[in-house]
Amino acid sequence: MSRTPFFIVAGLAVLLFAWVVNRGPGPAGAPTSVAGPDAPTGVDGTQPSASGGSPQEKMSRDAWRRAKGSSAEGGADPEPPPALLDWVNRMLNNPMPSPVTKEDLDHWFASGRTNASDLLAARQVGEDALYLTNALERFPNDPRVLMAATVWKDGPDAHRERLARFKAAAPDNALADYLSAWNEFQAGNPEKALADLAAATQKKGFDDYTKDAMQTAEELLLSAGRSPAEAKAVGSTTALLPHLSHLKKLSQNIAELQGQYIAAGDQESALRLARMGIQLGNHLTEGGGSQTLIGELVGIAVQKAVVTSLPGDATYDFLQGDPATYQSRLTERRAALRENTPNLEAWIRNANEEDILQYFNRYQSEGEGAAMKWLQEQTKEP
Repeated sequence: MSRTPFFIVAGLAVLLFAWVVNRGPGPAGAPTSVAGPDAPTGVDGTQPSASGGSPQEKMSRDAWRRAKGSSAEGGADPEPPPALLDWVNRMLNNPMPSPVTKEDLDHWFASGRTNASDLLAARQVGEDALYLTNALERFPNDPRVLMAATVWKDGPDAHRERLARFKAAAPDNALADYLSAWNEFQAGNPEKALADLAAATQKKGFDDYTKDAMQTAEELLLSAGRSPAEAKAVGSTTALLPHLSHLKKLSQNIAELQGQYIAAGDQESALRLARMGIQLGNHLTEGGGSQTLIGELVGIAVQKAVVTSLPGDATYDFLQGDPATYQSRLTERRAALRENTPNLEAWIRNANEEDILQYFNRYQSEGEGAAMKWLQEQTKEP
């Protein structure tokens, strides 16, 4: 998966999409108190590289010039504000390396933080897939761990076994059934995938455990001596979202199957799949999966995919109109998410710790969209 260019357009988490949805293992160095075997064969081993002197860094400097009212060409770069900006500069210019050390993690585990969410937090900010392996060995039926393990590329049979445990451990969470449907499509079992989709449709709950991951990572960073603002900002923007790429792929599988139904003259089955896909998208745009803007954007992409092949000369109650009009509304919503987003990078370079803390408090408690609306008000010109 290619990495999104590092420039804040739709929020920091949106810009780090390619990193957070499927990040590979980081540097070795798991503490012996939680050591375990190597990660299963097939773990994505891509290690993001530091930005160094890349065009990404130039864009960061240009954003800083704009924020300070300086010319983008010629002259010296303005100095960063003296109050904070060591950790902000680090986060913006070089976000990939681990923000904690082995000693920080040793202290975390020695303090008794060794439950499932604690190990996943170490995996999140410590960037070592070994912690996920440890978590799966120690907590084999924890739904947060089983969801996180979907990042592994060890084949549909291994996924099927873990996802069966996920469904049993979280029977009211539709995400488990959606991920199982994704896996069955990849395995070439569309009938099983349809059964999982039907099961997901019967459930109202959808929890991707993102808020829990953000909060526990924040606690780990606080234990490592980071400031409250840094802990909350880094804990929020490093949350891993492997399910989003799977759900987007699932929507593509649904669309392909719809095309087959339509070609065979089975409009009823195609419409049934469209309803299922719209419901999946709703979970991401306004339900339990809407914590981040990238989740909302994926939800919009899911909904666009499942109505594309529907006949355009009919209206449907679940679309509140015809497919073309529905797609236009989705396009407008996506554009609004992007265009109405303030330049977070320029703002955060000028903000103080208290302002940053307020922003990420809203990010965690109300979602990234609500935080962006608050920021728009704060940066609105008089």
